Amino acid sequence: MTMTKTAGAVTFLLMSSIVGAMQASAQGAQEQVKRLAPLIGTWDTEDIYRPESPTPSIERGVRRCAYALGDRYIECVTMATNARGLGREYRFYITWDPERGRYTMLSIWSNVGGLQLTTFAIDSTGREWDIRGTAPYVENGIERRTWSTLTFAAPDSIVWLGRYNLSSDSPTSWPVSFRETWRRRR
Repeated sequence: MTMTKTAGAVTFLLMSSIVGAMQASAQGAQEQVKRLAPLIGTWDTEDIYRPESPTPSIERGVRRCAYALGDRYIECVTMATNARGLGREYRFYITWDPERGRYTMLSIWSNVGGLQLTTFAIDSTGREWDIRGTAPYVENGIERRTWSTLTFAAPDSIVWLGRYNLSSDSPTSWPVSFRETWRRRR
């Protein structure tokens, strides 16, 4: 066999191996995204910001979650209105990151610039999701971090509790920054 034919055969085998690995990774990612299927559907939402304060802010809306981008993502689109009648739209894009072995979620809002990237793990029952902000940000000289839990109270009911730090204490001692409830529409 000539050097050119050998190089060609090696290149073919290498490319075949890479393509096969990419296809297996894509299938694995789609299988992991299927674990997010309980989100699929239309939900009525109520979001209470600063629920422990004397003046909480309440927002109500409708969230529609569906598979997107070749079933590699779940896209949740929310249209909500607060008590003053101000509306906003926000979106979550959730997927499985095979390189890091975890879920990631990109969040964007129409009323604020920027975005938030979080990662999360799902417990063995599938009912409790542990969501962590990936990058701290500085506010009033304090490095802020976010942590939340999304709990399936029932197949048609979700409670999402968000927290942020005021100190370096354990996340379980952080104050609740929002409490969002989802009720599936029938």
